[in-house]
Amino acid sequence: MQRRLFLAGLALAPISASLARSVPSTFIAPRLAKELMAKHPDAVILDVRTPEEFRSERIPGAINLPVAEIVKGKLPAQLDDKNRLYFVYCRSGRRSALAVKLLEALGFKNACNLGGILDWPYEIER
Repeated sequence: MQRRLFLAGLALAPISASLARSVPSTFIAPRLAKELMAKHPDAVILDVRTPEEFRSERIPGAINLPVAEIVKGKLPAQLDDKNRLYFVYCRSGRRSALAVKLLEALGFKNACNLGGILDWPYEIER
């Protein structure tokens, strides 16, 4: 557990001091994510589900980037800043956890796993 917290702290070092204190690991609860989204309007929300799933429902403002595209290294221009704050979600949390690991391997410093849209208690676009 201590090692995980230490590694999470290293991954979040580039974020401002106040943000780093409020995000202890790569998984982030919806309530805290919503607060951080309000404080950091330049943050990117990534939906790593399939395009069909994305069309059916999504978190407002999300960009669709299927996890398969991340595996291939095909990243859109919106992901040009590896120090920006990224919130990643899928349906249940499994694909988003993988996507966060892949993004971290590609050098992204501040990718947080929101888990699944099934657990998102706020507004959803349909």
